[in-house]
Amino acid sequence: SFPLGSFHLKQIRAKPSAVLNLLSDPFERKCSTIGSIIDAYPKRIFVLVGDTGEKDPEVYGEIVRRYPNQIWRGYLRDGG
Repeated sequence: SFPLGSFHLKQIRAKPSAVLNLLSDPFERKCSTIGSIIDAYPKRIFVLVGDTGEKDPEVYGEIVRRYPNQIWRGYLRDGG
């Protein structure tokens, strides 16, 4: 069984702002989004799950440096 927790997934919307978001720098966008979630739940421990595309390895490294006590693990799927 899984421990109690929550999943935070990317939302896909058919709005003009969503298209502009796709054009933004993935590193900055992802760091900001993940940081906002971690800041909203300061007592939680997180597991990061992603792939090797769109800067996930670099983003996860930065998030671990910013929040070393809140990241338990990071898993990356080779999207190669």
